Amino acid sequence: MGLAAGAILVAGFTAWRLSQGHIAADAFRPVAERWLAGAVRGGHARVGAVEIAWYDASHSLGFELRDVLLVDGQGRPVLRARRLETGLAAASLLSLDPSPGRLAADDFFAAVSVSPQGRYELGYAASGAPGPSTAN
Repeated sequence: MGLAAGAILVAGFTAWRLSQGHIAADAFRPVAERWLAGAVRGGHARVGAVEIAWYDASHSLGFELRDVLLVDGQGRPVLRARRLETGLAAASLLSLDPSPGRLAADDFFAAVSVSPQGRYELGYAASGAPGPSTAN
């Protein structure tokens, strides 16, 4: 019972704190950079700042990344954004079935390619057939 009460208090405090504005979370910067770099062959990523954010309009919990740069193994820019927002819909988190709730960017560039078989990929060299659909 004590553990459940503690979890409820932490969740309540976090919700209250997010209602006041974004929470600085630069400890997640290396994780975000590794995740982005893994999106392209030989990728290198740099993220200026990371914040945990609540997006009220879409009822989504997520991250705001600032000054994002992703280059491929040949040094070509693949993704650049002054601000990148990504979040999961709160209702989907409560049902333990995470679904996108927000994806937005300001002042951005993204290189996306399509293979001859129809697969879309971030970067300049898409290959292969599309993967299985995740639609229900």
